Amino acid sequence: PPRGAAPRLGVDLSRRAHDHAAARALRLAAESELAPTEDALVRCRASLETLAHASTDVAGLSEQSRARLLEAERFRETKLRECVEAETKKRDDAAAAEKRRADAAAALAAAELEASRASEEAERATAERVAFEESAEAVRETLERKVRDLHDRAEEYKAESRAIGVVRDALREIARARARFLEAASAAAAADAA
Repeated sequence: PPRGAAPRLGVDLSRRAHDHAAARALRLAAESELAPTEDALVRCRASLETLAHASTDVAGLSEQSRARLLEAERFRETKLRECVEAETKKRDDAAAAEKRRADAAAALAAAELEASRASEEAERATAERVAFEESAEAVRETLERKVRDLHDRAEEYKAESRAIGVVRDALREIARARARFLEAASAAAAADAA
């Protein structure tokens, strides 16, 4: 029952008992007009008994109400403590979740910064690779031209060497023929002189 209902119930019971006793006393007075003193005593005794019963009932109801009040207070304190503990836990959980969110946001920002730096470094590496490939290709083409030029020059030198060798051989043959001719002429002159 709601708080305060038991005391009100006791008071109502007492009032009804008192009213009942008063009505009974009036009825007895009306029936005993010849003995007013005796009737008055009867009414007083009845009223006292009724009030005694009502007081006992009120005391019992008051004790019950105090017990219920104490029980309600204990329940309130227990429930309030549980609510405070639950609220504290929820606030701690919310603070921990917020910290995790902040840490995750910081980690995400750091990861995005790292990814941006890595992307820039990759772009620089790509540019360096392209530049190296272009430079290497230019060097390769230059070396290939030089190798071809040197090969052509070597072929020219070989051709010139062969030509010089032919001339040299021809000059040797001419020198041998001239020597034979001079030798034959000398021998003929010696024969003529003899």
